[in-house]
Amino acid sequence: MKFTIPLPLQHEHEALHERLRQATQVGGKVGAADKTRTEEEVLYPAAVLVGQAVRQRLGQRVPAAA
Repeated sequence: MKFTIPLPLQHEHEALHERLRQATQVGGKVGAADKTRTEEEVLYPAAVLVGQAVRQRLGQRVPAAA
């Protein structure tokens, strides 16, 4: 599934990556790649789908997926 991350979420995404980088420096690098991959492949697409479902329930127009 392809989608475009809105700019405010992109900034949050970048901030989360920075925090993850800092945390892995303190706690070791084990699993850091898996956590980032999970965020990008599961959490953000899931958030987009939830947003679309909520807009549909509220009767608002749902933008087409890219």
